[in-house]
Amino acid sequence: MSARADSGFYCWQAVEAYAKLNWRFILVARKTSRLVDQLQAAKWKRSTQTDADDQCEFIYQPEGWGKACRFLALRYEPKNGSYLARRAHVARSFWGRGGMILATI
Repeated sequence: MSARADSGFYCWQAVEAYAKLNWRFILVARKTSRLVDQLQAAKWKRSTQTDADDQCEFIYQPEGWGKACRFLALRYEPKNGSYLARRAHVARSFWGRGGMILATI
């Protein structure tokens, strides 16, 4: 089974529930200053398998979550050259099966 949910489900309880069910999932994350700091500090590289300009990965544990997650972020370059639109994906790689959280930042 798989699930896709908006930022209203971006919480540890949702991640934990999907993991217990062994579901693949995508959640939209909420923009927080801590997450933005992680995005700014991340090592970005060209994205070759998506429509994004760049992508990055990092391990991050949102406040109040039981475990850290693997975040995958996509960055899109607007015509004026500034990076405004970002999407971050959190993969639940620590459970060993597929699943991710999609975060629009």
